[in-house]
Amino acid sequence: MLKLLIYTGVLLVMLTKVCNGMQSSSTLSDEAFSTLRSEVLELRQKSPLAAIEQLKQILAEKKPQLTLRQTLRLTYAQALFEITSNLADDAHKTLLICRELSTQLGEPLLDYYYFSYSGRLFNQLEIYDLALENYQKSFEIASSIENQSMIYQAKNNIGFILFNLEKYDEAQQNYEDFYQYGIKENMPSYQATALNNLGEIALKRNKIEQAFAQFTQSLKIREQHDYEQNSAWSHFNLGKVYRIKQQFNNAINHLSQAIVIHEKFTHTIEMLNAQLELAAVYQDQNNHQLAITLLNNIANKAFQVRHDQTFYLAQSSLRKSFQALKKYQLALQAAEQELIVEKNILERKAKISFQHLIATTALKTKELEVSNLRQEKAIAIAEQEHAQQQTQYLLVTSFLIITATLIFIYYIRQKNQKLHSALNDLEATQSQLIEAEKVSALTTLVSGMAHQLNTPLGIIVTANSIQQEKLVELEDSIKEQRLSMSDMNMFVEQSKAAITLSQSNTQKADEMIRRFKLISAELGSSVSSNFTLKAFLNDKLQLLANQSITPIDYSVKGEDCDIVNYPDVLFKVLNQLVINTIDHKEASTNDVKITMTIENFDQHVKIAYQDNGPGIAADLISKIFDPFFTTKGMQTRLGLGLNIAHNSVIHLMQGKLSCHSSSDGAMFIIELPKKLAEKP
Repeated sequence: MLKLLIYTGVLLVMLTKVCNGMQSSSTLSDEAFSTLRSEVLELRQKSPLAAIEQLKQILAEKKPQLTLRQTLRLTYAQALFEITSNLADDAHKTLLICRELSTQLGEPLLDYYYFSYSGRLFNQLEIYDLALENYQKSFEIASSIENQSMIYQAKNNIGFILFNLEKYDEAQQNYEDFYQYGIKENMPSYQATALNNLGEIALKRNKIEQAFAQFTQSLKIREQHDYEQNSAWSHFNLGKVYRIKQQFNNAINHLSQAIVIHEKFTHTIEMLNAQLELAAVYQDQNNHQLAITLLNNIANKAFQVRHDQTFYLAQSSLRKSFQALKKYQLALQAAEQELIVEKNILERKAKISFQHLIATTALKTKELEVSNLRQEKAIAIAEQEHAQQQTQYLLVTSFLIITATLIFIYYIRQKNQKLHSALNDLEATQSQLIEAEKVSALTTLVSGMAHQLNTPLGIIVTANSIQQEKLVELEDSIKEQRLSMSDMNMFVEQSKAAITLSQSNTQKADEMIRRFKLISAELGSSVSSNFTLKAFLNDKLQLLANQSITPIDYSVKGEDCDIVNYPDVLFKVLNQLVINTIDHKEASTNDVKITMTIENFDQHVKIAYQDNGPGIAADLISKIFDPFFTTKGMQTRLGLGLNIAHNSVIHLMQGKLSCHSSSDGAMFIIELPKKLAEKP
């Protein structure tokens, strides 16, 4: 028997070793992973886009062999490469994958990288509010794990966003903290970066000599420690200072060095920005032909790498040079390109911001679901442990069984109360998130329409301005008697082109305004007057009944009263409620029955509208007044009627319109003041 036990133990040990060997062979070792990652990083130096494709291939083909941590590290690398390659949409999607993976691992350090990379992405897109929010979260995580290096990196990042938001005092404090930490820990790279950033603040405050000293010191540190890649920033800023001082040769020298370094390390966007500053130097020297050549190259390269901001700046600078050379047609073309790309930039910002809000809301909901599952698991474990305790207690005494049962009941009640409270908090949070999503969606829609309208108007203004200049030139030529037939023909052709451009964009603007006004046309311009409410409702319901194909049986109950308000607006609201009743009546119902009840109060009246339809589901009441919400489908109704009615009652009639659950059909309550308050 003893031998059998020994043989069994040896067999179990052997099987364990075999299983462990099989598991280790199927998982990529740390050495193999490091080699694989090094190959990707080396490829990135040659071609970031090729490195991204290789990462996607690795994650697809080797996924079974990768641990969760290895997958996350490669995914973070992909996100970083996409950010530096200006692939904002792809980077945002990849970062959301990183967020899910880091949540599974449950380590705050991994969340730090998510918020840092997200801040970098939004900073690149110039969505500074989201960038600041993510960098502040990375600072909070670094503080919670007491990682000093990450704390001050986050402070430097926050300072950069505050600088872009023109909050220079707060930005300077973060940069100085970062600089002092670099001195304390003897980290020259931190010192050089902080000096460069502090110099930019000094430059913004027109402290030229202070900025020059800080940029020079930053460059000295970087050259002493062979930080060639980062020295490009110091050269770039020194070039800007020398440009301000009008020492153009020195400016060209430093900017050229910055361009060479950025090109060496394949920093395409940074290289183009340095070339933009160099073109500005040429413009300051009135060497516009050289500037135009350089700016055309910049615009072409920016278009290739899809960097809209650099393309926009290049077109803006081209417009200035063409205007200086009086090449107005080319200036107009550059202005058109400038406006188009500006529209693209704003649309891209709005799209990313909206996607981020939706994704963040989804992630938060998912995290809450995971938290609930963990709570349920904890309760299940607690119940299991308690059941085991009960079994043990049964072997002791019946008294202990009763005591344990009472404790268990009390424990469950407490848990249920906590879970009920947590559920209420979750519902409140979800409601706030949904409302924030609605506001963001409407803000995006309105700002997008406003910007689309701005584009044709900007072109009209530009075309009219150029035409005015040409008209002045023609007038001067006539006065000086040097007008030639070719000049006159050229003026006519240019005038035709300008007028055609202006007319086409005027038509575009008119069409946009006409469509946009359709949403608010129901409010109109109305005149308030004194009228008898009950008689008014009877008259208007009779009118609507006469006009309707569907038979309408109506009655108006309650005490009559006089009010001062907008009768035509109230009629439109009433008309919309009747239309809503007819649209949603049951197929088996031939007649529509409407009952209106008036309640008279001291300062206001309450009108209850009740129909005999199927009613409104409780889960739809919170959405019933939302714009574009309809249960009939967008092909049948736009879903704007009740929203316009709601806005009319609130914003024009100074009242309230609400929907209530009812078992006898749909019920709407209209509350109106008896006398309108005077507008300030």
